[in-house]
Amino acid sequence: MDVKDKVILLTGAAGGIGSALARLLAGKGARLALMSRNVQNLNRLRAELDDSALVVAGDVGDEKSAEKAVKDTVSHFKRLDVLINNAGSAYHGSIEHMDMKAFDAMMKTNVYGVINMIQHALPYLKKTKGMVVNISSVAGKRAIPMLGAYSGSKSMVDAISDALRVEAMGYGIKVLNFCPPEVDTDFAKNAARERGIDFEAQKKFRRAMTLKPEKVARMITAGIEKEKREIVAMKSIRPLNYMVPGILDKLFYRFIMKPYKDRYSS
Repeated sequence: MDVKDKVILLTGAAGGIGSALARLLAGKGARLALMSRNVQNLNRLRAELDDSALVVAGDVGDEKSAEKAVKDTVSHFKRLDVLINNAGSAYHGSIEHMDMKAFDAMMKTNVYGVINMIQHALPYLKKTKGMVVNISSVAGKRAIPMLGAYSGSKSMVDAISDALRVEAMGYGIKVLNFCPPEVDTDFAKNAARERGIDFEAQKKFRRAMTLKPEKVARMITAGIEKEKREIVAMKSIRPLNYMVPGILDKLFYRFIMKPYKDRYSS
């Protein structure tokens, strides 16, 4: 798919992967609808790009907000070619002490939000034989301790992508599931967290696996252009989890859980 002149609705566009992706797609001539709850950042991004981009304020987890975002996009551009479900949130903490209100809020964005956007976009994507791009995570392929809830939400995104790919096949719609490792953004800093948990403390261990948002944007765009079905940016994670899951368990324990040993010893 050539993204030039394609109408693309991008959620979570106000920062991180979203804004990097918006800049790259705009540079390739795509026509963008930028969605986020952070309207101030969206307006800054729109001014940086050009006046052709459409700012769509909204929360993907709210069904009416999702519907309005899709309708506003189609009303403005008269079509929809690509939906990119990039909006997401995280929760850092143990399963034992999980804050269920924070869990619900995360699931509302990461899972309900993906479904909300897909349901309202599909009627228009059927007309253009377009594409759905879901931004998942390598954590959906191998759960990470203290990120169990987040990992689970991304496993659901993987499953939604696999099912939708077949369900929409008869309409000529393509589905790309993109699974990045950690990305160098404020995503982790902004995550909800269990009291006393500092996920930034393990950043040195994770640094070798962290990508810049600009690189991730290039990988996603290449996946759209080549109409890939799935890209797992950290290719070693699945074979390692299949062949030596016990070794991964021990590595995760040593570098992530050991500092909290006393906290969870009783």
